[in-house]
Amino acid sequence: MTPAVATTATKRWRLPKRRCRKIGIAEAIAEIEGLSEGQEQAALPPELDSSPSPPAAVRRLLDELANPLPSTSLKRRIELCREALEMVDRSLDPELWGLLHVEMGSSFYLETTDDREENIEQAVTNFELALEVITRQANPKLWATTLNDLGNAYDERTRGDRAKNIEQ
Repeated sequence: MTPAVATTATKRWRLPKRRCRKIGIAEAIAEIEGLSEGQEQAALPPELDSSPSPPAAVRRLLDELANPLPSTSLKRRIELCREALEMVDRSLDPELWGLLHVEMGSSFYLETTDDREENIEQAVTNFELALEVITRQANPKLWATTLNDLGNAYDERTRGDRAKNIEQ
């Protein structure tokens, strides 16, 4: 399984991780804001302009999370997600909150150096939390990817009844 990644950005400052990894954080932000080198900021539609902008501390953590896996260990990614989640209010920015839980769930799922059983439990918990705010209607691709990741985590889960885990 590969880590779940956001492939679309629907609101200002919601960073599509795949795009950030491909072209870099600054360029992805410029795309989202409709900027190119030397241009003024383009006017955003009201539904995009009203979204909250994460504080600078959260943006710094998101910048580090956008780095490819080899330069940032999975343990560090988990730590970054936890730090960011302390600063992100679920009710004010549910999409970012959900994406951070997807990233943390993926990192726990892939982390093999610690207690594998506990990592899988953490992955399940984080994917389930993410699916509380990521809906099929709002973001079907991310919802399906996260649901698939949750299924993979349940498949590898060793706690509980094996048949129930597979059924989940």
